[in-house]
Amino acid sequence: MLLNTDDTEQARCISSTKLEKDHWSHMERQGIKRRSTIARTGQRRLQDIVGERRFRFAGHVMRMAPERQARREIEWTPADGRR
Repeated sequence: MLLNTDDTEQARCISSTKLEKDHWSHMERQGIKRRSTIARTGQRRLQDIVGERRFRFAGHVMRMAPERQARREIEWTPADGRR
């Protein structure tokens, strides 16, 4: 029986998540915490990296000329005032 792509991808995600949880639970039993592991390896948290890049991109767009498309879209406000 052939599985469609969605079933295969879902199975892959589930097994990957389970393996990750098993790996971290094993490390926590050993007394190794995620934060200490990240600190020891010198890595940064992903959400910190993404937040920094979003902030830098917003600064880049705000320095553009007002007639540029990206600048107009950032400054655009819908007619009802909500975004």
